[in-house]
Amino acid sequence: MKKILTLFAILSCFILPSCGGDDDEPDYKYQDVVLNCNATYEIPNAGDVEWSSSNEFIASVTGNIVTAERVGEVIISSSRGSFKLTVNATSHVFNEPCIQWGASKSTVKSFMKNATPYEETSTSLNYKGTGAQLLTSYSFESDKLKSSGVGLDGDYVNSDAIVTFMLERYIPLKVDQTNYSFYFCTPDEKTGILMSLRTSGRTIIYLIVYVPLTDSKSRSSGLFPEVDIEKYGFITSPDVADEFEAIKSMI
Repeated sequence: MKKILTLFAILSCFILPSCGGDDDEPDYKYQDVVLNCNATYEIPNAGDVEWSSSNEFIASVTGNIVTAERVGEVIISSSRGSFKLTVNATSHVFNEPCIQWGASKSTVKSFMKNATPYEETSTSLNYKGTGAQLLTSYSFESDKLKSSGVGLDGDYVNSDAIVTFMLERYIPLKVDQTNYSFYFCTPDEKTGILMSLRTSGRTIIYLIVYVPLTDSKSRSSGLFPEVDIEKYGFITSPDVADEFEAIKSMI
């Protein structure tokens, strides 16, 4: 008897529309998307619903148009469905250092396994670079990663490429012309980046330092202000490029 009742239930689902789901809902599967920075994507079969991004610093949405803002991954979603968007960079000036804050020396060494070691102390690791990248440096406290840094040779890389590199990955926060410096943070707001221009003879050296913003000292110093998406636009891409050229002419 139970088998017969089960068969009736199965047959009913073929006959009654209500068993097959809501006919008012579209049967559409959204595919994951990969874009380069600054590219746009029109969501197909978007419908008359609101679409949003899980991180607007990485990708923004206006209507059914998605704009790739910075490198990373986000979920674009609405009541109709969702998909993953991966944003890739177009500028590859240098290899970003490890920023797994609190990581051990062994973890950083594993991250840098393809690089050439230069010097190691009880509180630091240093690696030789190639091309424009002079070196990659790490500092530790109690065997926990507390800062990372990269040095670039200005004779081997043009400023447009550096500006593009930074803006494709980080949020610009402020410019300090007095100290020839720029402040950025990562889209997840967990890492602050300080880029300073210095000189060595006639060569401009770019020093890029990464610090954890989870560290209260970084916040209280005022160097890395809180990021508020409503206030974003304080520094726009053209501003950074103009300030960059202005600072280069000063040093």
